[in-house]
Amino acid sequence: MTSQTSNKAILAAARRQFAEKGFARATVRDIASAAGVSAALVMKLFGSKAGLYAEAGHLSVPLAELDLTRPQIGRVLVQRLVTRRDEDRPEPWAAIALSVRDAPDTEEARADFGATWVAPIASLIGDTTAERTHASIVACQLVGLAEGMRFLGLFTDKTISSDDLVDLWAPILQAAIDPLTLRATQIGDLLP
Repeated sequence: MTSQTSNKAILAAARRQFAEKGFARATVRDIASAAGVSAALVMKLFGSKAGLYAEAGHLSVPLAELDLTRPQIGRVLVQRLVTRRDEDRPEPWAAIALSVRDAPDTEEARADFGATWVAPIASLIGDTTAERTHASIVACQLVGLAEGMRFLGLFTDKTISSDDLVDLWAPILQAAIDPLTLRATQIGDLLP
């Protein structure tokens, strides 16, 4: 079994196990067994049960509850957008710009966006700056990807597979998360 085949088999088995048993009762061993691979391979590829759960596309658990490691965050955020597109589910990130632009009170809509979307990302990536500049950069990238896929028709399955799209975008988003968070911490350390 190739690495890509193993990855797909694990994700398919994980989706079934999580759907049947939920996050708490599904085990890595059960998932590995259903996929025909070892539990060690599952851990090697996904890092943890939480990472596998997030990658499998189940969106009901907030990211903060998954206890993701920093290197997993960008991939999980991108995976969620791609999964919603693939499953033809509504994409809230793609509607943000339109909802703010068409709001009766644009300033109120912008403040709501900051509280509803940027603040949770700030918490997730550890952006403690008052302006949440770093979380805003990540949010802008997510809005751009969502709108590019949904409204502009970029990255269709005819041009790139979902797995390849996640593989391409995840490091881009992660590159924005890691150094920006580090920089936010360093700036915070310099302030009185």
